[in-house]
Amino acid sequence: MEVVTLDRSRCIQIPETLLEQLGIEQESQFYVEVQDGKLVLNPIAVGALLDKEEPKVYYENDVLVVDTELLVNPEAFIEDLRQQRMNEIML
Repeated sequence: MEVVTLDRSRCIQIPETLLEQLGIEQESQFYVEVQDGKLVLNPIAVGALLDKEEPKVYYENDVLVVDTELLVNPEAFIEDLRQQRMNEIML
């Protein structure tokens, strides 16, 4: 296991050995989520981005619905929005 540091710009330098082991190149994209209190990065295969089908977009009971795979944990995303809103209100 290797130790990395989160710098002031919130970047983490991933060791070259791990990048090579996983076949990850510069400008690669990742799905990022928290699982059991751990930050998990899952590389997105280049072809997966190109081969993804367009999400279904439709109206249901006058609500616009976009049927697609979520890239974030919805509960964490909503909690972040809630916290941002609370911070705005408290100012």
